[in-house]
Amino acid sequence: MKIKMGVIGAGWWGLDYHATEIVRHSKFELRGIFDLLAERRQVAAQRFDVPIYDQLDRFLGSDQIDGVVIAVPPQAVTLMALAALNAEKAVIVEKPFAPSVRECDMMIEAAEKNDRLLTVHHNRRWDLGFMTVRKAMGDGLIGDVCSIQSHLHTFSDLSNAKTNWRKKQGGGWLIDMGAHMIDWVLCLVDSPVKTVFGVTRNRLWNQDSEDYFKVVLMFGNGLRLIHGYGPQ
Repeated sequence: MKIKMGVIGAGWWGLDYHATEIVRHSKFELRGIFDLLAERRQVAAQRFDVPIYDQLDRFLGSDQIDGVVIAVPPQAVTLMALAALNAEKAVIVEKPFAPSVRECDMMIEAAEKNDRLLTVHHNRRWDLGFMTVRKAMGDGLIGDVCSIQSHLHTFSDLSNAKTNWRKKQGGGWLIDMGAHMIDWVLCLVDSPVKTVFGVTRNRLWNQDSEDYFKVVLMFGNGLRLIHGYGPQ
């Protein structure tokens, strides 16, 4: 029996990635899409032959939906997730998990109270580069690791339509690619993080969100991680 899924957020990522992949997957069925914006609902209706909802309570009240994927800007995630969990739906959220630790705790408590799955979509755990490094470390091919450095560079900015929401609603490359990069190392290193240092800058684009960051993590076993990201 297939798992019946709904998507909250009919933006680029919600439709082009999540809804599309749910339709393609042999073990899932797409049963509904919700968005507050009429123009996004219209796009969703043109692309997918499923019910399109303009009211969250009606969407979550459907017995045709077992779980939801939440693909909305960070400041709206907690409200949507709490509503879905309290409607006894399983929940997958995009990263960042939530803008604050307090909101993360609220979501976890709601999942435990309602005995429902709550997880974060970490698609980059299947990136070939990360999987290669993970296997090499696991097989002991590179000896004892004392330091990890991870750097990414880009020629793209944050001004296109797909990422324009960041300018007013907060969060640039640190919560975008940075979340993946930190998650990679937390998967690689079996030791608690002891200290964290970070800095963000706006170095190139005249925007409200950072386009450069550097993060340094020190682990209990002495391993050091350095993350960097910036425009070219």
